[in-house]
Order: sequence, then structure tokens, then C-alpha cells
Amino acid sequence: MGLLFLVVLTSVAFQTAPTEVAVPAPSDGSNAPTTTPLPVADGRMVLPTTVPASEPRAPALNLERVSEPFRPTLVALLTAAPANAVSRAGADEEGSAGRRGVDLSLNAARPTATTPLLTPAPTPAPERPQSDARGPRYAGWAMVAYPWMSADAMREALARQKAAGANVVWIGHNNPGEVDAHDSEPGLSYAVFEALQNEADPRRDDALAIVQAQERMLQAVRAVGLKAVLPVGYQSQMGSFWDDAHPDALRLGSRGGVNYTTAVANASFYSPDYRRDIRRYYEWVDARFVRPFRDVILMLNLADEPSGGDFSPWADAAFRQETGYGFADVGTDPERQTRLGEFQSRYIVDYATWSAQQWAELEPGLPVTMSFEGATLRVHLQLPHLESLFARTPPNFVVTFDAYPRDGPYDMPIDDTELVRLFQLVRTAAHYSVRYERPFWLWSTGNSWGLAQASPQPGNVADAVANAYYLALLARQMGGWLQGIAVWNYNVVGQGLYNDTHRTAYDPDVMFARVSETFPRLRQIMASPPGHTEVLVLAPDRPAWQQLGAERQIDPFRFRYYDLHRLIALARNNIPAAVVGSLAGEELGGIRAILVLARAPQDLTEADLAGLQAYLARGGKVVALRALSGLLGPRAEYIDGDRAEEAFAEPTSDDRVRLWQRVLGIEQPLRDGYFVATTDDALFYTLAGPLEARLVFNGRGWQADRSGNALQPLQPDGGRLLVRLDKGQYAFLTR
Repeated sequence: MGLLFLVVLTSVAFQTAPTEVAVPAPSDGSNAPTTTPLPVADGRMVLPTTVPASEPRAPALNLERVSEPFRPTLVALLTAAPANAVSRAGADEEGSAGRRGVDLSLNAARPTATTPLLTPAPTPAPERPQSDARGPRYAGWAMVAYPWMSADAMREALARQKAAGANVVWIGHNNPGEVDAHDSEPGLSYAVFEALQNEADPRRDDALAIVQAQERMLQAVRAVGLKAVLPVGYQSQMGSFWDDAHPDALRLGSRGGVNYTTAVANASFYSPDYRRDIRRYYEWVDARFVRPFRDVILMLNLADEPSGGDFSPWADAAFRQETGYGFADVGTDPERQTRLGEFQSRYIVDYATWSAQQWAELEPGLPVTMSFEGATLRVHLQLPHLESLFARTPPNFVVTFDAYPRDGPYDMPIDDTELVRLFQLVRTAAHYSVRYERPFWLWSTGNSWGLAQASPQPGNVADAVANAYYLALLARQMGGWLQGIAVWNYNVVGQGLYNDTHRTAYDPDVMFARVSETFPRLRQIMASPPGHTEVLVLAPDRPAWQQLGAERQIDPFRFRYYDLHRLIALARNNIPAAVVGSLAGEELGGIRAILVLARAPQDLTEADLAGLQAYLARGGKVVALRALSGLLGPRAEYIDGDRAEEAFAEPTSDDRVRLWQRVLGIEQPLRDGYFVATTDDALFYTLAGPLEARLVFNGRGWQADRSGNALQPLQPDGGRLLVRLDKGQYAFLTR
């Protein structure tokens, strides 16, 4: 590929002093941990009735009690050969680091083998702050508190993470919200609380084991000196026992019947039964966990992956109270369809708002969050409506969403479509963070789920490291208040960095070291001088909401409207652009261009039209479809077709390149790879390759291969830097 020139005007200096980074040795000084394999001789071990807090033990497993979908995975884990039983040469011949040996015993927190690490990346400049006037920044691993893990195992795992750079742990949530100590993702939920209330409940022993594992984990967090995010729910799932007892309190689809578009049955948060019972549960969580561990609990995660909408009678009543008419009265009226679509897209926002208000009453000053489904939000910014998550929730609520390069499934490779969508989502969230002065969190990847390990092109260490870097950089170049990054996931059975059942392209020990060593630098980036939004992409909410209402659509995985993945020019070429649903309330003084994705005049609200006309009158650059020329007049630049997104897509043409030069200032666009920079730091990363680009960035850094090893130092020549990357590599630059 020919030489590409990318101009980024910024000035940085470089702090050297690379140091050796190694996996910390076991605390007893031995070369490898000693493990006690979990006995499975007859496959019929019984969970103890109680797990005394003073003498934590690992409950043995009764395989017949393991849920059917998870049973083959667990059996495979329990019978896996140790990693050191396979020669490293043999693994390399297969083109993979091989599946690690899996140990679910008391010592499962440690890997079963340690791999030597080579050519570490330079350490961050020690004088750069990792906090600012808004407080400290956080980076660390997510980790499941398994009932079979002892207190010692938890402390050792957390100490290892802290020694490698973490200052927080995001404790794993309960997915799917039931009571099963044998499941891959056990944790706190309403169902666990419910099972503890009745000594005759068949789930009570499992509930005790789950609760005491959470307590052991929080005690370990305190002992090690970290902060913790504690999850307490999954979606608005109350558990099958509660669902059976309250069939009229569940979320429904538009055609009747329980809504399973998000894989589980959810309670309608408008239901009085739900509100009564979840408040009782929150009060129990406050007394049992929050108050005793307030010194280490940084934030509560009230729900993981809430999304979609609700057509239950309870939601219908709320809609009627808001609009004066019910779901059945919407019909074909476009305005009513739009109101219905808006209501459904904000349903989860209202759920988050009500839930956060409960905690504002119980524990004033305690932040709460929900970890939203980034796989769908990046596609359409709806269900839930992204801006409303920042604009309408109370001050104690913090937005979080997962932001992996590929948010599953395992057999789908990381591609440009996913990355373009992800870049737009993070930049837009950062923009709203600035506008509404709200913090937010992101999850990056360090495991097989986010790195597509069953795909023809599995990701590697460099993809995970680059994921963390570009999330921090994207947020800060917009000025966003990114408070923390949590890496999913250290030990979740079936897909974790450890306890994975997939053959991985990476060595877990190398992945752990390489990802962990980014944590101090990520905190520095998150606290570095902020940038600001320079380009707005106006993608009006009105037509998207009307389509939602007309189709009575609440499935976040199926809904589509704008083709945001076609905005590849913005993603590749370091353009600080946010996708907004309206110009109402937007400050346009520092905006150098507005790209309008409206397809018809009626898509624009009066506020949008007034904002565009005033912006044009001041000499601003606006790009829109020719169908809008009657509204915007001769000052705008028009493009033909029915999708304005296509003007910023690939393959490029001479006309497109000239448009990008005039409107966005892109002199020579990248045709592969992604460049993102702040005042102090920059990342150049590619999925494809080989790729060559000349960067104007007065700083130094290093180039890493796919396994995360630093290949060579990079030094500017007269403020310019020629970088050549092969497939799946990155280059990091810093002052």
C-alpha cells in the first residue's frame, strides 16, 4: 500500500525509562502455585448447608444440579488437562497459545503456569497525574466471586491485580439473576435475597454460598487496598420463583406474552409488586453489604444489560398518564407513533432513574450505575436512548456500557463495522458527559468473548491493549469525564482470561501482564487535559422514534435506522465527532462542521432547523442531502442520494476525498487503520495490514506486535513520525 499522510497538530515530549514487567511470583516465594483439584470422582458432590464466614470452604459440585446449558462446559473444565501437560512448541505449531489448564479449586485465582514475558512496553511518565479536580480515575479487572473460592484465593488474585497496576475490581454480576452457586456467573440478585428468607426454600443453601462469597470478596478487597464496584442485579430479572408468583407484573411484548428479546423474563418496573419487593431487597443490600463495606464500595451496579421496552398494562398506564392516550390508541398517526417510540426508547432510562432515586434515599452520596449493552447501543443509540441516560437520570447515577471491539458472538471476527460504531458510541457518550457534567465508565476486553476467539480471525493481546487505549483517548479528546475502565473478565468460567474453555490465540499470562500494565497510563489519559467536540453528526431522533412506534418495536438487537457504521472517515482520521439526536441545547460555538443525516424535511424539528440556519449564517459548514436544500438554502453543501452517511464511507472516491478535505480538514485519509489522539497521547492501530502512515506528532513511543511485545521504539524526525504496522498491531505515542 502506498504511503499515507495523516496530519494531527499537537505537541508532545517523551518520558523514557522502560522497565521489566513480570507476573508477580506467588506470595510464598515458590515458582508455581500448588493447587488442590476439585474432586469429581462420582459427579455427585453436595453443596454444604452453610459456609461459615470464619472458615470459608469451597462447596463441592453436584453436576446434576448444574443448569443444562452450562453442564457440558463445566464438565469440560473439570476434565481439562493442565496447560503444562502440553508442550509450548506444540501449542505454537498449532498457531495458538493453547487452552490453559483450568482449576476450580480453592487456589483457582492463580494460573497454573507462568509464561516468561519479553520486551515490556515503556512505563508511564511518573509525574503525570492519575486524577484531576474531579477526583481519581480507576482501571482494573472485573472478577467473579465464586462460592468455591477461598478467602486466600480471592486475596491472592486481587493482590496480583493490584501489583500489576489495578486500583479497582469490578465484582462479577449474577447472570441470569437466578440462585445457582454452580453457575458460571453467580452473584447478588433479588432471587438470592428471596431464597434466604425461607429456611425451607430449596435454593437457600446456594443463596448462602453466594452471599458469603460476596462478603469474602469484599473483605479481600479491603485487605488488599482496592476499591470495588458491587453488582446487585441483572436487567430487571427477579428470578423464576418470583415470576411464577407475579405473572401480571412482567414486561410484555407488543403482541402480548412475556418479552424475551433480552433473553430473560423481566419485571415491569412500573409494577407495584416489583417496586415493593425491589425496595425491600435494596434495603437488605444496604444493611448487609453497603454499610459494613462502605469504605471499599466505590459504586453499586444495579443491573447489567438492561435494554428494550415494555408493553405491559403497567407501562400502558404510564404512557397514558404521560400522553393522554394508551398504546391501543396510537394507530397510524405519525405524531402518536413518535411519542410511543420515544416512550419505549426511554423506558430503561426511566427504570434507571427510579432505581437510582431509591438509592439516593437509602445512601445519599453513593454512586450507582447500570452496565448497558454496548453491542446494541453502538448500532442505533436507542433502547435505551443514550442522551437521556445522561440528561434525565439523577446526580447519583453513572452511565456504564461495555465497549469491546467485538461484543460477541465468539465466532464473529472483529471488523471495521464494529469499530466504527464503537468509536461513535464512545465519542458521543463523552460529548454528553461534558454537556451534562456527568461521569461514565466503560468495559474493555481481556477475554475470548470480546476478542472473537472462535472466529476465523481471532483477536490477540494487541487488540485488547489497543481497545483500552482508544477508549480512554476517544473519551478524553472529546473532554469526557471517563471515571474508570474495567476489563472483562479475569476469571469467569467459560470465557474469562483464566477458566476459559476456548482455544485462545494469546497466552493468558502475557495478556494479563500487557493489559494490566496499561492501567496507570489509562488513568493518566483519563485525567489529561481535555479536548472538545469539533464535529456534530445530526441524526434526528424523531424519524427513528416514529419507526419504533409504527413497528411497535422494542427489540434492541433487531432495530435499525441510521447506518452509523458508514461514517468511517470520522473513525479512522481522528475527528472528534458526536452523533446527536437534536441540536436543542447544543453549544455550536466550537463546532467546525455539522453533518446532517436527516432524510426528509419533516425529520428536522424547529429547534434543529433554527440551529442549522443560525450556524450557516455565521459561516459554519453544513453537509446534508439535497432533499433539504429548500430548508437550508444555498449556504449548505449538498450531496445526492438517500443516505448522507454514504458520503463519509468507503471505498473512497476523488469527490469524497475532496469533500472530507473541505469539511473535515482531512488532507490524506487513512484507508486502513485508526488514529486517535489527545494533546498528550496518541494511538495508531490497524485490523488489516501492512499499513504505512506519516504522523505529525512530536512525541515518542513504541510499536507492538500482535502478542503485545514491543517491537521497536518510535522517535519523531522533525516532529514527524513514519509508522509501518502489520495486521493487528498498534503504535502508542506519548509526551
